[in-house]
Amino acid sequence: RGFKNEDYTRRKRLMENYLLEYLPGGYHLFINLFEQLFETPDNKMLKLPALEKWFLEESRRFGADRPLLDSFANVVRLALTAERVLPKKIYSLHPPMMSATFSQEQCAALLAQRFFKNDMIG
Repeated sequence: RGFKNEDYTRRKRLMENYLLEYLPGGYHLFINLFEQLFETPDNKMLKLPALEKWFLEESRRFGADRPLLDSFANVVRLALTAERVLPKKIYSLHPPMMSATFSQEQCAALLAQRFFKNDMIG
């Protein structure tokens, strides 16, 4: 809604493209999405050992990686709902707004969106 900055538009496009290809692309496409969202230099791979370990263990437990890929895709879908479900110009919480009241759907969108913010990786 309203004015969207270039970074928002780029990130939204990357997530929408991920949803089109996530099943054949598998886990590596998911990591590639993070690398693009976080603008990781081409010569440097993003290392997420805890996520990779969890993915491998759960894939073995399920006997397939499809349920996990579907779960990742659902997080992406939730993040993409932020623009639709959140009040105008409140696509995420930033200072000085430190408190707000949201529905469950709005909370899910905010949490999913935070999952893809590069200031969470350090």
